[in-house]
Amino acid sequence: MATSQIVNFYESTLASILTGATPASTTVVTAPTTDGTTVINASVSSPIYLVMDPDNSANREVVSVTASSGTSFTAITRDLEGRHASLPTHQVGTIVRLAVLAEHISDAQTLSTNAQTTANAALPKSGGTMTGTVDFDGNELTQPKLAGFEEKVSDLGALTTGTTDCDLEAHNVFEADIQGTVTLNLTNVDSSLLENATFILKNTTGTAALSWEIDGVSKTPKHANGNVYAQTASGIDIVGVLTYEGDLYINALQAFV
Repeated sequence: MATSQIVNFYESTLASILTGATPASTTVVTAPTTDGTTVINASVSSPIYLVMDPDNSANREVVSVTASSGTSFTAITRDLEGRHASLPTHQVGTIVRLAVLAEHISDAQTLSTNAQTTANAALPKSGGTMTGTVDFDGNELTQPKLAGFEEKVSDLGALTTGTTDCDLEAHNVFEADIQGTVTLNLTNVDSSLLENATFILKNTTGTAALSWEIDGVSKTPKHANGNVYAQTASGIDIVGVLTYEGDLYINALQAFV
């Protein structure tokens, strides 16, 4: 949607002839400005509507300028009202005036309609139901009161060997059946923030061995009171993981059956 530009009291005269040639271009003596000194330039998204020869009812013509630089108008759409069977020629010295036109009102009405459509689709300040994904992109959510929320779970499946990435931007709960020597690599971790995740770890082989990385860097987890976590030989552990300033902290509830 184009947003037309409008300023007060702009009037000039043509410095070069404007014929019916295509594409249409011309120059004016004085560039349009917002305050007499600050020049405005036209573009496709911000056109300038002008009236050529406004005081001559036979030759009067409404045009839009969609490319300009100072006094040079390099892209002009002629006869927006369709008044002329053939385009008039405007001689050097012809008055050029920026007046309030129907096109300005139409642009304003369209912008208003679009704004109302957006407002109608938005959540009310009180209540309403949100749909779709909302990405806060690391911005703070202050004092929320949450009820009935769910955390997105990533099922890593059966892991037998190698390194498996766990993206903390995409999920905060992970489920895995550890069946061998496995490394879990926490990715997209902001080392300056306290970030957390929950791992539901199953062990069905009795020989599993688990190690940890943060963004590809091997980490020896820190444990409360020196109670080093060792995965249950056969059963289910729920492991809470915190990352902060590059360190990995683990708190585990073990041996669920």
